[in-house]
Amino acid sequence: MGMNKLPAAKRVQILSLLCEGSSMRAVSRLTDTSINTVAKLLVDAGKFCAGFHDDKVRGVKARRVQVDEIWSFTYAKQRTVGTAKAAPDGAGDTWTWTGIDADTKLIVSHFVRERATPPKQPWRLLTLKGRLSRYGRNLRDDVTRHSPALPAPMDQIRRIANRPHVHD
Repeated sequence: MGMNKLPAAKRVQILSLLCEGSSMRAVSRLTDTSINTVAKLLVDAGKFCAGFHDDKVRGVKARRVQVDEIWSFTYAKQRTVGTAKAAPDGAGDTWTWTGIDADTKLIVSHFVRERATPPKQPWRLLTLKGRLSRYGRNLRDDVTRHSPALPAPMDQIRRIANRPHVHD
């Protein structure tokens, strides 16, 4: 016997509730579906969106790109991972680096990794170079001021992004 397939209307309802900020458990209760179903649908939607972004966000004509970083944590904050019950691999501080078109607020590129491993080739990690049609001026927070692990790569990003660009 084949697997049960969730009707399209139910999938739309689940994803809409998640996008509105409802928790996975709340969505599971509200839609009368298993939390495992909600989790699987979320993973599938995330993979689709990542592929769509990778395929469609190319040749962006950004005049200014803001390179920034965002801190979050996975399972537990880094300082409490050692005392956490059954912390999985990868638990602790997590950093997301973003390249955002300052005018349209389009996320041109993003990369997620732990802070302890500074990126050696920032353009490969952020994939900005391959997504922009030209280089523009870079607006950014002073990331190097509070990111001692990243000064060289961030300086390289600033140098590359501040190159004069060729007008179309």
